[in-house]
Amino acid sequence: MSDDLDERTQLRELRQTYQRNLAIVEKQRANYGDLNVPVHIVTQIRETEAKIAKIDRQLKLLASTVDDELRTQALVAYAIAEADEFRGDLTYVANLLNQIVKADPHDEISHEQLATIRRYQQFQRDYAAIGHVRATGNWKAVELLLTKLAQRMPNFPDPEAHWEWVKQQKTPQTVQESKPVIKDSAPSLDLYPPNVRYYLSILQNPDPSVSLNERLSAAEALGKIGDPRRGVCNLDVDWCNVPAGTYTIGSDESDSQADSDEKPTQKVTLSAFKISKYCVTNAQWQQFMDAGGYRERRLWGQYWQVCQENKWT
Repeated sequence: MSDDLDERTQLRELRQTYQRNLAIVEKQRANYGDLNVPVHIVTQIRETEAKIAKIDRQLKLLASTVDDELRTQALVAYAIAEADEFRGDLTYVANLLNQIVKADPHDEISHEQLATIRRYQQFQRDYAAIGHVRATGNWKAVELLLTKLAQRMPNFPDPEAHWEWVKQQKTPQTVQESKPVIKDSAPSLDLYPPNVRYYLSILQNPDPSVSLNERLSAAEALGKIGDPRRGVCNLDVDWCNVPAGTYTIGSDESDSQADSDEKPTQKVTLSAFKISKYCVTNAQWQQFMDAGGYRERRLWGQYWQVCQENKWT
């Protein structure tokens, strides 16, 4: 048995060497292009592929030392676990695969299957731990654990609806009961992952009891993972109509944060106009730059010389 294992080890190491050589030659062929590949490159590729095929045949001739019945049991157990999306008890299939890889350390398929099973076992332990933390009522800790889990396993199943529970704990009860209609023209929140839905629900909630700090934190989070709202990261501007009328602008002397040119208050009469719902974002300005906006003189008018002097063009 040990002699067979040693031979398989040597063959597999030799096969890896040929695979690396083949990758190098394939890259050389790609640099030449399909129509200009030299004959010696083609010959080298064919010879290396033939060597790899020969090793594969030799490895196949070396009979496995793993009992066929054990392999069958592991195959069936893994298939059942996979069909159930690895949600049940995975101990049995893990034990079977562990026996196989111990008997045949070079069984790559069993190694990969065992790694998958262990990854889901770890997920089950982590998810169960989140449930225990949730029982304490500490939604901040639950949110942190869910975020870390999502980094390791994106779109993980959430049968206990931990994300929804966190959202409910963070949202004031009065807001939950009112269930305001989302007025943004973005697609339904159901189309987004739980974390995106959560942040959008804060930003799009008209209830004044949602604090400014909560909204700023949600906006900053979406800025990192991608804000899907219309007119934020795209150029489909969401315009707001401002009716004509007389408005009070500026600040009075009691406003210590106002600059001198912002005082005193005064009334101005304006015609009807439109204004973007959101300020211009870095993502939108990047699109302007990519489209050559700094090279369009007609867009800058009297400030064109400023562009030239600052080498923005």
